[in-house]
Amino acid sequence: MSKEKAAQETVVGVFIPDGWDADFRVTSLFLACDGEREIAVRNLVERPELLDLVRRRARVTGTVAADGLREIMDVETVRLLDEG
Repeated sequence: MSKEKAAQETVVGVFIPDGWDADFRVTSLFLACDGEREIAVRNLVERPELLDLVRRRARVTGTVAADGLREIMDVETVRLLDEG
């Protein structure tokens, strides 16, 4: 499948681990959004601080595109939401 055109988008979701290395360190994340939408984080190497936000709810802005059957996002900004 070809890649669709990317678009700037803001979503609310929770960062969830999506892959681990041999030492059980998280190597990839996705955003679990309302409506069962899942968006993989593409730029985790450039944004390693996102690993500190696992299981935290946030408003995330970035460029979203479809890559095959999955949506992917280059995260630009993150604002944590009140968890109380």
